[in-house]
Amino acid sequence: MNLEDLRRWERTGERATVRPEQAYPIVGCSRGSFYRGLRDGTIPSLRLGKCYLIPVGPFLNWLGASRNEIAEQTDPGLAR
Repeated sequence: MNLEDLRRWERTGERATVRPEQAYPIVGCSRGSFYRGLRDGTIPSLRLGKCYLIPVGPFLNWLGASRNEIAEQTDPGLAR
């Protein structure tokens, strides 16, 4: 799974959610860091019992926001 898959799934409605194991490689962080973000609410997710599900649309929005925030912190001209 990659970012293009997520965009296609959002566009077509093919999948509403993905699992953390599928999503954390896209972010480029460790599995543990990703789960920490799920637990503290940094990464948008739904929790059903012990299972986390990541809604595709909000996750894509979060990825865009995260990239812009990082760009603004390093070079304000890049986020535009």
